[in-house]
Amino acid sequence: MKIIKAKAPGKLILSGEHAVVHGYPALAMAVNRYAKTIVSSQSRPSILFDLLNLKYKRAHTLETLKQLKERVHTAHQEFKAGERNIREVLRRPFELLQYTATNFLEKLNLSVTQGIKIHTRSDIPVGCGMGSSAATIVSTNHALSHYHEQNVTFQKYLELGIEAENMQHGRSSGIDLHLALHGGCFFLEDQTFYPRSVPPFNFHIIQTGKPESTTGECVKHVEKHFRYSSLGKEFEAVAYAMDTAWKNHDLEGFKEAIQENEHLLEIIGVVSEKVKMFIQKAKTVGAAIKVCGAGTVSGDSVGTLLIISENPLKSLLNEYGYKMESIECVSEGVHIV
Repeated sequence: MKIIKAKAPGKLILSGEHAVVHGYPALAMAVNRYAKTIVSSQSRPSILFDLLNLKYKRAHTLETLKQLKERVHTAHQEFKAGERNIREVLRRPFELLQYTATNFLEKLNLSVTQGIKIHTRSDIPVGCGMGSSAATIVSTNHALSHYHEQNVTFQKYLELGIEAENMQHGRSSGIDLHLALHGGCFFLEDQTFYPRSVPPFNFHIIQTGKPESTTGECVKHVEKHFRYSSLGKEFEAVAYAMDTAWKNHDLEGFKEAIQENEHLLEIIGVVSEKVKMFIQKAKTVGAAIKVCGAGTVSGDSVGTLLIISENPLKSLLNEYGYKMESIECVSEGVHIV
């Protein structure tokens, strides 16, 4: 039996979430949480999806999957025309991986006459702003390319990844995919990724729970702020300030930039009242905290929070039912294991 295993890291956007979709700069890093994909042969001439985190296991013919891909693509075109909600593009979470695999096989003119099994699992929280979908897309495409012994370029991986991620988020900035592919830390400006050194500070994260609203819904909700106000320029200024503090190993400057970034996210309406209150209480003991993903436009949970604090915040974390854990940057992107 032929078996190929690949894994890709998740990510944190330290500054520039939402703004990066509209062309403003961002600072981000790949982190030590991974999506893993195993592609293996099977006797039946079909594609078996065994998606552990989604509790989905089912085989489909390539023709059936091509029909699904066309339906999803048409729905996305209707979303772009304002005729559908982004939630209506992918009807079930597992359809993202079905679209990803089918699109990859079609674009590279690959057959599945002997049949394959695609098994995925991940320790990246789903829907919490840590690049779960991008890492899974990248690890799946990488495993498929090696299984079929294809020499796929970085740019082609990125192109195929954006096509898939657009179905999930409506419009992909490509930053999550770049970090899953490349690893490391980058400052993104004018569609160019400038590498940065390993983070000079110790980071922690807090999971507040999966948001009720999707990334696509949040992106749609905040569009008006970037189209009709100067907030984009304010996000840009914060990204520059954070990058400067990063390069100068200026902890206080970095914490100030985190707090200002969080303030802007609250202005555009993607931070729940519960999390705002938690952040305000944490600030009184010297912690700097911000939302690290799309946030939410409904409910209490906003996904992942980035925190820098010398104080363990035990009583406050207990009060809110949150848990704080360390997080590290990783220099290696997607690779075969």
